[in-house]
Amino acid sequence: MNRTVPVLLLSLGLLGGYAVAAQEKIPLPEPKIRGEFMEALRSRGTAKSFRAKDLSPQVLSDLLWAAFGVNDERTGRRTAASAFNIREMEIYVLTKDGGFRYDAAERALEQITGEDVRSVLFNQEYAKNAPVHLVYVADHAVSRARYPEWGQPMIEEYSVLHTGLIAQNVYLFCAARGLGTVVRDLVHPEELRRMLKLGDNYTIIMSQAVGYPGK
Repeated sequence: MNRTVPVLLLSLGLLGGYAVAAQEKIPLPEPKIRGEFMEALRSRGTAKSFRAKDLSPQVLSDLLWAAFGVNDERTGRRTAASAFNIREMEIYVLTKDGGFRYDAAERALEQITGEDVRSVLFNQEYAKNAPVHLVYVADHAVSRARYPEWGQPMIEEYSVLHTGLIAQNVYLFCAARGLGTVVRDLVHPEELRRMLKLGDNYTIIMSQAVGYPGK
């Protein structure tokens, strides 16, 4: 176990008087599952079937804002946490109309290609009908510029962490809006890199399919 974990818990007062009796089970009250957020957590799940129904522009906009949009115009901070406020993550959106980069500050989609490149991700049959595939990309040049003393392993670890935080936002949004989603590994990352015209400083972390759930 990471030795910093119990220290952190003690500092937060989460262990309190139970630090000595580490093996004792402390009963907790039943969780109060009320309100949209708690219901979204109850409904959160992974979809393995999608309908080929397009997301409306408004739903897509809401989805991307929930994923990693700007929630504070003064500071530029985002809806997903970013360690040390690096904000090195980019979201690319693949639809039948092409590949796009999400510009969170402008709330816009910047078209990279007009080609439907989703087939690069279709290694699993159930994902073929999903109208939207989000691709999470880390711009390591941003991390290196802000923290030149960091080594590559640390830069990559933070990018994986940030991807998980963004993906979970998408899971909760989909649960609240009646959409289905699933995080998926990449089979042809170099081909996708070429199609999205990504430079050497970019690393594709993973993808996430989003759409209306099938039967």
